[in-house]
Amino acid sequence: DKCVDRGKIPLPLEKPYVFTTSIDRPGFVHLGLSVVDKDGKQVKNAEGKDVAFDGGSGAEVEKIEGAGEPDDFDAFWSNRWARLKSVPMVVDRRELPSKDPLVKIWSVVVRCAGARPMTGYLTMPVDASPAKRYPAKCTYDGYSGTDVDRAPEGGAKDCIVLPINAPGYELGRAPACYAGPYNPLQNGQNGYLFDDENNAVADQSYFVGMTYRVMRSLQYVKTLLEWNGKDLWVSGGSQGGLQVLWAAGLDKDVTRAEPFIPWCCDLGSRD
Repeated sequence: DKCVDRGKIPLPLEKPYVFTTSIDRPGFVHLGLSVVDKDGKQVKNAEGKDVAFDGGSGAEVEKIEGAGEPDDFDAFWSNRWARLKSVPMVVDRRELPSKDPLVKIWSVVVRCAGARPMTGYLTMPVDASPAKRYPAKCTYDGYSGTDVDRAPEGGAKDCIVLPINAPGYELGRAPACYAGPYNPLQNGQNGYLFDDENNAVADQSYFVGMTYRVMRSLQYVKTLLEWNGKDLWVSGGSQGGLQVLWAAGLDKDVTRAEPFIPWCCDLGSRD
């Protein structure tokens, strides 16, 4: 790849190592360094972790331009909303034990468009009621996911929180179940979200199923009588950051979005 430099250098001991490079357009340079011994074996520190660096630098980042809006953008999302709204919001909500007397916990399964439902664990302050309503927050998983095999032991005492899992996993199964055929990585989805063949047709794309679950999470939270009707927050990182951007862009009622290191921000640069 003409855009990638690889090589080895002696590790400098007397002074810092300075790596110099350049790019011919606004963007980022990624730098990954690993310390290896004379046999090429990765060096570990006292804690058993790789001695390495992973980082980068941006050049004229304020001049980076987006890829532009697809011609069918509005029509595509209007169709997605119509499809979701055509599916009744059937809710299976079951209260679970909480170790925190100030917090209530439920498992929630909500029927959704696409192959799988929206699933997650809902928590809210024990005194939440139509008379004492709270802000609500939906949180979204990164790639490694969360502990869907077991419910949380408590939750926030100042807001309603609904963490949903990206694949729409069935909740409360034995951990081994999530490593088998139920796992999307092993369930006909080669490369998970980045399977070009799967993504060639929008309605069969794993991405689209995930967007339905994000939209439904917001729809569901807004039905809760304990929600204050005005504060709706979304938060997540990496794969979850991408879902946060979808949520904030697709639902006008979102009042605060907290994405960090979101996926897929560079798809327009694939050439």
